[in-house]
Amino acid sequence: MRSRIARSVPVACLALALVACSDDEAPEPPRGSEAASSAGTSSTAEPQAGGSTPAVTPAAGREIANDTVSMRLTDDPEWQIARFATTVTAGLLRADGSFSASVSDIRSTGGDDLDSLAAAAEQTWSNDDPAPRRTANRVVDGIECYVLEASNEERHRYVVGGEHDGFTFSIDFKVPRAWTDGEQIREQLLASVDVKDR
Repeated sequence: MRSRIARSVPVACLALALVACSDDEAPEPPRGSEAASSAGTSSTAEPQAGGSTPAVTPAAGREIANDTVSMRLTDDPEWQIARFATTVTAGLLRADGSFSASVSDIRSTGGDDLDSLAAAAEQTWSNDDPAPRRTANRVVDGIECYVLEASNEERHRYVVGGEHDGFTFSIDFKVPRAWTDGEQIREQLLASVDVKDR
């Protein structure tokens, strides 16, 4: 199962919309463990594939999806979901901050390798404060993906992206640093990702 693209502008718009509103599978069994990975920091690191990490239980709540990527949320009725074109964003608001997660895709221009996709994503968000920087690659639903990360006192941003079957895709998380379970929630969501074949 596999997928496609990340449209960064809609992702940013949806994330802002959620905050402004103050609402601020498959045939291959090993997928959950493939998707699991430890959280990094905002410092730049040489990308490298892999590294096995402890398995997590995939989220099994409501689904956010477009035609090429789907991801389950944790079983919490407070998730708020918004859609803009091919980007779908979910937000979870608590007293100590808001968690957001989005899936996005777009048709690939073709011929882009993972390094090129990562560089383009970094350029897209280069004016963010802090700007996400590339860290070690990871595998999500059997597909090697680039990872971009950024942290400040309030939140940790974590973006994974890749290419499959003529489409590029990205999955973007903004995790409040005050949430002791925030990184675990992110990993549960990532473990549920399904990148679809067309």
